[in-house]
Amino acid sequence: LLLSAVGMVLMYLPVQQSFAQLEEIVVTARRYEESITDAPLAVAVMDTGFLKDNRVDSVQDILELTPGATWGQFTKAQPNLTLRGVNGGNFGNASLESAVQVVYDGVPATKAFMMTLPVYDLDRVEIMRGPQGTTFGRNATLGLMHFVSARPSQETSGAIEGTVGDLNLFAVNGHYNTALSDTLSGRIAFNYQDTDGVMEDRNTGKALEASENTSVRVSLLYEPSDSFSAYLKAEVIKDDELPTVRRGSECVSPWLNTGARYQGYTDDCDPFKASQDDTREWSVDRDITLLTAELVWNFDEVSVTWLSGYQDGDHLNIQDAFGTPFSIRDQIVSNEAEILSTELRIDNFASGNRFRWLAGITYLEDSEHRIETNIGNPNRNNCGGLPCPAEWTLIQDGDANTESLGIFGEVIFDITDQLALSVGGRYSDESRSMDWALSGYGNRGGLSGVGLGNGARYCNANIVAGICGTAANPMGFDAVADDSWDNFSAKVSLSYAINDNSNIYALYSEGFKAGGFQNDARHLQAFNLFIDSEEVVNYE
Repeated sequence: LLLSAVGMVLMYLPVQQSFAQLEEIVVTARRYEESITDAPLAVAVMDTGFLKDNRVDSVQDILELTPGATWGQFTKAQPNLTLRGVNGGNFGNASLESAVQVVYDGVPATKAFMMTLPVYDLDRVEIMRGPQGTTFGRNATLGLMHFVSARPSQETSGAIEGTVGDLNLFAVNGHYNTALSDTLSGRIAFNYQDTDGVMEDRNTGKALEASENTSVRVSLLYEPSDSFSAYLKAEVIKDDELPTVRRGSECVSPWLNTGARYQGYTDDCDPFKASQDDTREWSVDRDITLLTAELVWNFDEVSVTWLSGYQDGDHLNIQDAFGTPFSIRDQIVSNEAEILSTELRIDNFASGNRFRWLAGITYLEDSEHRIETNIGNPNRNNCGGLPCPAEWTLIQDGDANTESLGIFGEVIFDITDQLALSVGGRYSDESRSMDWALSGYGNRGGLSGVGLGNGARYCNANIVAGICGTAANPMGFDAVADDSWDNFSAKVSLSYAINDNSNIYALYSEGFKAGGFQNDARHLQAFNLFIDSEEVVNYE
């Protein structure tokens, strides 16, 4: 024990010396700049150097490098982001949002299909674990990812970086920054990547997951005086890809417990090869436009910030949705969304006073029109040597609108030079509406429950030779729903600075996420079962 204690002391001394040489890391986890060691919450930061060294170019890469985080996705429009072992839940629903919030330069990306943007020319990424129920708090019951773009400056700089590799990979990105006048700076950044992807058609050799992605960002920073600055950003993102291959290896038998049905398939069992017909033009197309404006006024010890963002997105996904050796279901999904958010806040954190405070109000409107078409048993003469069953078609059409108001505040008091108390809260008021239409026709096998209780549009009550409805006269129902939720979320923390580089904190925080409507309601009774809001209590 004595030897161990001496060894620990000897190890501790050089560690203390190295701590003193640590470079300060600045974060905005509480909406104002502070050292990461002063922030009483679980926050990880990846700066420009880290992102480049680890070749990070996607949201998924960031989560893979974040402790306690992971990801998955059904399609690019339905990413599942996980923090602290809990899935954020994106179900392809126009009225629901992920419990892991994604924010770009202070502006929230509320729509699932617009959350997985390319990572390039960033100053840093901040990943906050646990509910962010005060300053950033809308719907972030699991945590938040904040992407902070590199801003223009008066220094002239530029860089271009290219990458080539296997799978016909070609990528290039770069930026150019310059002073346009003594008070105006400009920056342009771009990112392009083209690759065949890892999957290949075993019959034709054609790439099955090829992707081409292009992004351009232009920003301006106007600083006429020390008391005022204006930041403007415009970004355009375009994806032209093929969907994720969901077919499994055909050499595996039995497949999904179906016995000898597929025994006739033979191949080299290469996991990176699959057979996929070209009856449909499989594709993933996504176009996103982001506009951001931030105005800051500094009055002695008080700062006023106005931040507004506009996002517009279009997405179309056509894919073979089931992982079996023959065609079970094709899926076609289109999304159209607009998001407008604005925020006004005031604080005195630049004063350095022992008593500091922040207050703000935020308003958001968004809309999403999502149409999902599932075609079951698509007749492509690929049914494992057995007769192909009749097709069925199910169309889910949801048009959702959201209005959200948030009022938040936080006070911090330095009890001593080392001990600080922080108390904050947020009031949220959210209302949502949805126009919903569900229709289906064809083989009754895939249309269970469609139009239940809706008379002439109830599938099971209108079957002729196993078929219900037609494209001209489908089964189903139409409905309209609206609901609202409100909540007050509190946060209290006590932090103690051990030294310049380390602190100990205790945190109590609450989070809130509004509810929504069913994403797969096949009849009115199911549609009227609204989804409750989430309330989270967190102790650290």
